[in-house]
Amino acid sequence: MNRYALLSGVREKIDSLVYDYEGGRHVKIDDLSGASSGVKALGFNDQAQQATEYVYDGNGRLISDVNKGITAVAYNAANLPDEITWTSTNKLAYQYTA
Repeated sequence: MNRYALLSGVREKIDSLVYDYEGGRHVKIDDLSGASSGVKALGFNDQAQQATEYVYDGNGRLISDVNKGITAVAYNAANLPDEITWTSTNKLAYQYTA
C-alpha cells in the first residue's frame, strides 16, 4: 500500500507498506518507501525488522505489537482491552461503564 502527503505543494511518498499475513491476521508490516526522516514522521513507524511483529492470543486478540512498542495487552471478560503495556513501566488502563 502506498501513501502520499502534500508537503509544501509537493506530493511525496510517505509509505510503501508490505503486509505479511498468517491465517487472515497481519504478522509483519515493512515500509519500503525510503522516505526521509522528516517525511517519515507522517507515515507508518516501522520500528522492527522481525519475522513476527504482531502476536495474537488463541481468541485472535492482539497481545503484542513490536512496531508500537506494546509488550502486552490484557482483555476483560467482554473481550475489550483492559490494559495496554509499553515496556514495563508505561501502562494504559481502560475503565468501562454500563
